Amino acid sequence: MISINSSLSYLEKNYVKKILVSHSGRFTYLDFLKWIGVEMSKQGALKTLNQFEKEGILTSEISKSNKKLFQVNPDIIKYKTF
Repeated sequence: MISINSSLSYLEKNYVKKILVSHSGRFTYLDFLKWIGVEMSKQGALKTLNQFEKEGILTSEISKSNKKLFQVNPDIIKYKTF
């Protein structure tokens, strides 16, 4: 179960669900584009991911190769199953 801000659109909530199902640690915007299966520009993907970061759903860092890596903020996951 996750706590997703209600200000997100239906489509954005689906994107977050696909990230939660598909991610395994850190990921780039290219991984995100593969998971959602929608044609979107790099700018559009980064805008969406940055919005998720602003909402507190994702966190990010810059890699040594100067790429922005995202990961799910563990604080939004209410129930964890291992």
